[in-house]
Amino acid sequence: MSPGLGRQVRALGWVLCALIPGAAALLLVGRIPGVEFSLLLRDPAASTHQPFYLGAFSQLGILFWCATVTLCLYTAFLLRRGGGDPHTSRFLLAAGLYALLLLIDDLWMFHEGICRQYLHIPEVAVYAVYLGLLIVLFGWFVRPVRRSEWAILAVALGLFSLSILIDRYDHSYTDAYYLREDGSKFLGILVYFTYFLRTCRAATATNGAPAPACTAPSPPPAGVPDRPDPSPPSA
Repeated sequence: MSPGLGRQVRALGWVLCALIPGAAALLLVGRIPGVEFSLLLRDPAASTHQPFYLGAFSQLGILFWCATVTLCLYTAFLLRRGGGDPHTSRFLLAAGLYALLLLIDDLWMFHEGICRQYLHIPEVAVYAVYLGLLIVLFGWFVRPVRRSEWAILAVALGLFSLSILIDRYDHSYTDAYYLREDGSKFLGILVYFTYFLRTCRAATATNGAPAPACTAPSPPPAGVPDRPDPSPPSA
């Protein structure tokens, strides 16, 4: 049976209420001197008259960031509503919020553009904050991490570290440089997504009720005759 019309109207109302702050922020940013309002709305390739594949590799990584955030936050919600492991639920909630922070950083070049050019915060300071939050995250929730497939997580963190080291110390800016720097970051995002995909699947499988085992029928109690064979006698 489909949900009632009233529930659907209320759901649409919540969506509209969530859009109001975003629309207000968009209008405020569009009024900042030097900001072209059309550039806030249009596709980057169309705005800059560049080929359609502009930033395709980076955008693919952002999609995997979005998938990681959605997986973690929705699974945390399911575990909380379904009476699952509270430690795993809180871990996935915190991991989803941390992935959201990295998503925002990657989407709007937070550490490269906003912090360095507008807020005058050194890039290394932003990296230090991200590293500190990462240590707090996996240090505070060490028990769920130890129960998970932590080797996959270690590979993802190693790829992220490799990308940062190349960005900091390799200034060749050749095609090979971009392949090493952006390629290792993309692989890190993909492995990071894989880790949380498997972690969320294991958490929801553990939280679900086990299926009943298929057993052979038990024999009738003593003194109770067997059920007669319903098949007709042969001629």
